[in-house]
Amino acid sequence: MLRGLLASDGLIIENADELGAMLGHGALPDADLADYLIAWANRQAGCRTTVTFDRRAVKVVTDMDLLT
Repeated sequence: MLRGLLASDGLIIENADELGAMLGHGALPDADLADYLIAWANRQAGCRTTVTFDRRAVKVVTDMDLLT
C-alpha cells in the first residue's frame, strides 16, 4: 500500500525519499513506521536526537535515544 502511495502523482508525502529507500530494501522495518516518521520529521526540524521509551526503536532508528 505504501509503495502505491509513493508512486501516486496526486500526493505529496513527507519524507518520501527516506520512506522509499526503506521500502526499497524489501524487508519490513525493524521498528514501527511511526518511529521512523517522527525521527525524520524531527531531523528536518533541526533536532539532533529524538527521545523515546521504545527500546526497540532506539536500536534501529537513526538519531533516537532512550529516555530513562
